[in-house]
Parts: sequence; structure tokens; C-alpha cells
Amino acid sequence: VYDVASERTNYVMAAERFTVLIDHSVLATSIRHLQGTSSALSGRLYVKKSHALCEEYGGSVTMRGLVETKTAPCYIRPNTTSRGLDFFSLDVLLRADDVSLDDVSYDGKTYRETGASLIFEITYQNFRGWPGVGEIFYSYTPMVVRGSSYKYYDAIYAEYRERRHLLNQHGIYVEAVQGGELRGRGFSFNNLLIQLTTSLTLFATATVLTDFLAIYVLPDRNHYNDYKYEVTPDFSDMRHELEERERGLLAGQIQASDLYRPPDDPDAAPDPARRSADGAITDWHDEA
Repeated sequence: VYDVASERTNYVMAAERFTVLIDHSVLATSIRHLQGTSSALSGRLYVKKSHALCEEYGGSVTMRGLVETKTAPCYIRPNTTSRGLDFFSLDVLLRADDVSLDDVSYDGKTYRETGASLIFEITYQNFRGWPGVGEIFYSYTPMVVRGSSYKYYDAIYAEYRERRHLLNQHGIYVEAVQGGELRGRGFSFNNLLIQLTTSLTLFATATVLTDFLAIYVLPDRNHYNDYKYEVTPDFSDMRHELEERERGLLAGQIQASDLYRPPDDPDAAPDPARRSADGAITDWHDEA
């Protein structure tokens, strides 16, 4: 147990100007040819709310820098060393998450006093939409854990176990978290099923929504309802009528079979009494 002889608080000048160098690499375990290091790949820093930062560093709408913008959110290029490694000042990382060292952390103390934990997320991807699979690209997303703190104790002994200087140091603790999605070239039946299912679900949803608006919301909904639904007769009545017609046609065929048939001798005189087509007796008379 040591007695505190004196206590003094010191601040580091321009702490925001300290730089953070990022040297990272990526490897897809199932697709070994998908790998790379930060010196050979390209990436950008994601800025959440700082319009000034986007304008100062020339931001872009996408992480690949396709469309330029001066308003947040945006992606900005990192500073690079001669070896192609990325580095940022601490001020840029904090401003990217809309945080300042002079913001209050807890108990009325600022991050400059308490320190803080900064999660530095590195996201990799190599899919570009319609063009398909391309080179690996990455993005940085700094996230300060609100209300957090970080400190480190360092004891310097003037006389061992008798007298020492205890340095209670507060600062920004940076922890890198890597993730993302890397796709190989080739056909995937599972992805095909997922895309088809999603497309059919969206199509069905759009159809239901369109029908609902047309029938219940739009001004001409009464007309839309008439044209959408066609009123048909009762199919049981139609089947019954068809059966009646078939029975009547069959009865007519039976009556036709009872008509007079001519004799085998064509010169033979006709029978004086023949049945007509309607079954009535017809009298034949020879007149000179």
C-alpha cells in the first residue's frame, strides 16, 4: 500500500493529430485464390455525418468512388505511405463518427479525460452488381463506443517497494474488426433459388398492392372492379343444360333410324304409306 504524496494532471498537446497506421490482409478460407494485403488493395473511409470532412477530402457516394459528393454520408480516400499502407489522423477517425475529444463521456468528463474505445470495422467485398465478381475492395467504418473509457497504468519505481511514480494514462483504444463477403466465380444453385424466391415474393407483393389500390383506393375503383372480375353463369347449370341437349340429340337420332328405307330394287314402286321425317303417315297417289 502506497501513500499518495502528490498528484498532477497533464494533457498531451494536439492529441487529435496523432496518426493511426492500418496494415491488414484478407483471405477466403474456402476460396484460397481470394486474398490480398492492404498495400495491394484499395479502400475508403466511411463518413457518417460530417459534411465538412466530405468536402475537405473529396468524398464519393459509393465505396468504390464512382460518384463524387460533398455531403455526408460519403467515402473518402485514406492517406498512404510509400509502401501503400493507409493511415489517418485521430481527428479524422473521430469526425467520421461525428465525435470530438471534447464531447462529454460520463459524469461530466470529456473523452479527453476518460479516453474511449473505438471499434474500427474493416469490410471486404468483391461483388459489383451487374459486372459481377471483380477485385477485392474494402471500407473502414470507425465507431466510438459512447460512454466508454480507456486507461493504462504504468508504475515507475524510484526505490523498489518504497517509492514509485504511477502513470494513469487515458487514451483512445482502437480495436479492428474484420468481415465482409467474398464471392468466387461460378454458378451457385442455392443463390439461384434465393434470387428466384425473392423475385417471386416481391412480384406477388406488388400484384397484391396494385389490386388493393385499384379496387379500394383509386377514384375509378368501381370500373376497375368490373373489368377485373368477370361474372360467369353457374357451371352446375351449364353442365345440366349440356346434359339435356345431349339427351335430346340422342333421342333425335333414334327417331331418324325409324324413317322409311328404300327397297333393294330401285325400280320398285314406293310403298303407298311412308313415314315422313316427323313420323306422320304420308299417302302416295298415282295420277295419270
